[in-house]
Amino acid sequence: MNGSSTSIRGAPDRARRLLARLSRTGYRAVALGFAATLLASTAVVVPSVGAQPPAHPTSRLQVVLKKIHVYDDRDWGDGEMAFYAGLREVSDGPVIGWPTLAGFHKKFSAGSGDDVILEQLMPGSGGQLGSGSSPEGGMPVFADRQYMLVADMYESDSLTANEHLGFVRAEVNAENGWALGTHTVRSSRPDGKSGDFSLTFEIRVMPLSDLHPVGFRVNSEGIRDRDDQVCFTIQNLGPEASAPFRATIAIDGAMPPVTSIGAFGLAAGETREQCTTLYLPDTGNRQLTLTADAEMVIPELDETNNVYQQILVRSPAGSPGPIASGTPDATSSASPVQATASNAGASAGQAQADLTVSAIRVNGQAPDGKSDCKDGKSVVAVVVKNLGAADAESVGVRLVVDDGDPIEKSVGKLEAGKERELRFEDVRLKKGEHQLAATVDPKKAVAESNEENNGRSITAGCTAGD
Repeated sequence: MNGSSTSIRGAPDRARRLLARLSRTGYRAVALGFAATLLASTAVVVPSVGAQPPAHPTSRLQVVLKKIHVYDDRDWGDGEMAFYAGLREVSDGPVIGWPTLAGFHKKFSAGSGDDVILEQLMPGSGGQLGSGSSPEGGMPVFADRQYMLVADMYESDSLTANEHLGFVRAEVNAENGWALGTHTVRSSRPDGKSGDFSLTFEIRVMPLSDLHPVGFRVNSEGIRDRDDQVCFTIQNLGPEASAPFRATIAIDGAMPPVTSIGAFGLAAGETREQCTTLYLPDTGNRQLTLTADAEMVIPELDETNNVYQQILVRSPAGSPGPIASGTPDATSSASPVQATASNAGASAGQAQADLTVSAIRVNGQAPDGKSDCKDGKSVVAVVVKNLGAADAESVGVRLVVDDGDPIEKSVGKLEAGKERELRFEDVRLKKGEHQLAATVDPKKAVAESNEENNGRSITAGCTAGD
């Protein structure tokens, strides 16, 4: 990664312009931002700034601050350090005005060459919590927004003025796959020179449940009075069990819904059918909407797949029984239903894979954009992971260097929760800076619960050969 800004690439021009503006402001803007953060209590809730986020986050993230390496403590003995890190939403204006999803600060003593082990979770207890973030639910992020992991460190003592040891800025967005994986970034100064510390951190998807309605079954015979028996199926695609939640059923989009059922929970990977009695209109086509956890009480891995809709085809007035449009056989005891496209790609009762590129390595190392390779042939390794609850068959990976021709390979089957490294041998990288982009399942051959996190891009810098 490139410490002067970041080599977690993929943010649009707006984010890059903001970074350039921040660099031009120099030491003053960085110092003001860090001072404002330290004045905040470690247990306060940071209010959201600007427009409110949409109702359903694309994903929920967790950051692990692993360690700090001190190159120069700027002192005769150990330096007295003040460190801050946070994940913030990029918005117009200086960094001090960016909404904070979660933050952490720490004071400690360290000398040149020391490694300071943090192993600190964000969001975590005792740290800053932004709107919607929690240690149990992670940090909600949205595909149409840009985020930045920011970090600053100062050295201070009673004899000298505070000295800024540099800052880290790393882009986090849907375009770069939320920068999932472990990264080490050397800090930078406002003048572009290297700073005096590096930060090692990991960004990962919060392990949560993922509630996913997949179908209705309606039976009109043998039920008392005029009621129907409505059975619905919900599955948990996530790696964790869900807390008890409620399911609601609405007719033709009317609110409030006609019934609310629950509460019940689902184990990781569990699919369950629940039944209830419900009065449904006898005639006409009716749209039934099943929603899991409509109140959004439970933080989920994916909160965009909680709604399932079907069209219930009822008998016209005076006909002998229920019929399905275009179906000549009208003797079935169960009212036919026709699913809409609200859950396209997911078949009833079937979990899905979720493929992502977790890392790209050049010659065995995570690139920092400086001296990652020499002019000539290099080995590029692409690490792919299946975050979903189902195995993926015939997983393909595409690698593109700059604007060159794509190179494609297959990792074969990738089991749920597993990770695999695919090596591209003899990749020609000339002297200079190169953009490497990797995509898993580029031909969309695998049905996934999230199709927006399949790519990752990095920058590698090559020097002249021997």
